[in-house]
Amino acid sequence: MWKIYAGQGIGCRIESTVGKLLDAINNIPNDCDILLSEVKYKERWRTGSSQQDLFWKTLPYEEEKELRLCSLSQEGHVLLDINPTKMISEVLLSPFISKEVASWIKKQFEENYPDIPIAKSQIMECKK
Repeated sequence: MWKIYAGQGIGCRIESTVGKLLDAINNIPNDCDILLSEVKYKERWRTGSSQQDLFWKTLPYEEEKELRLCSLSQEGHVLLDINPTKMISEVLLSPFISKEVASWIKKQFEENYPDIPIAKSQIMECKK
């Protein structure tokens, strides 16, 4: 699925767990609700309920097996403070990323987040 989600070969997979994600969120505002759910995939997904519709997608996206976290507030936009070092177990770069871009990304992680492992995927394209 690298070519679907990593346009121009530039993309990465961030590995984490629900527990690590929740542990990494700092200072949730009092007027903010956090919703976390697996996405459900249906032929038609509009229910009319904005909270339910946040967690539905149409069937063509079923292979994503997506998990979504949403913050709801009467104030509108909410900026959550998330500590990436607590949340991320590993970063895996697209196998189609150029050496130059991969090198630049790795350097940025080494300088800013040295405790987060980063590697390039070894999956190769299957030619038919």
